[in-house]
Amino acid sequence: MVTERCSPDYSMALDLISSAYTHIDDSKAILAIRTRPAISSAYNAMLQASNALMKLDGKITVTKEHHKEMVDFIRNNYNTKIASDLIDTFDNGRRLRNYLQYKNAKPISFRDAHRFLIDAERFVTSIKKIIRTKNKIIQTHI
Repeated sequence: MVTERCSPDYSMALDLISSAYTHIDDSKAILAIRTRPAISSAYNAMLQASNALMKLDGKITVTKEHHKEMVDFIRNNYNTKIASDLIDTFDNGRRLRNYLQYKNAKPISFRDAHRFLIDAERFVTSIKKIIRTKNKIIQTHI
């Protein structure tokens, strides 16, 4: 995994979590109409939440494979705080997004898109809880 250090940024982490929930809301709004953009928006929520956690930890990705770097960061650093099935969903979403974006527009069932959205929301909520806990720890040391 290739990351660089940056200054931890709680404010940016909160902004990114807010953006993640906006993507979740967007995904819910369009799910009944079109499943592919709903999955894309739910995946973007997971990506924004992961980025929030990285910012709070003072890390940034520096390679072309920044999506994979974020999955690896979560898997390597938070596998005891985020359910492994949610981390797997994030990684599978990364692969699916890449496939849909660059290879083929295969159809996605409503059921599969809905399940992905539910897991994406659980993933974002897990990260939000971690960020809140980390902020309490930070505040006690200031």
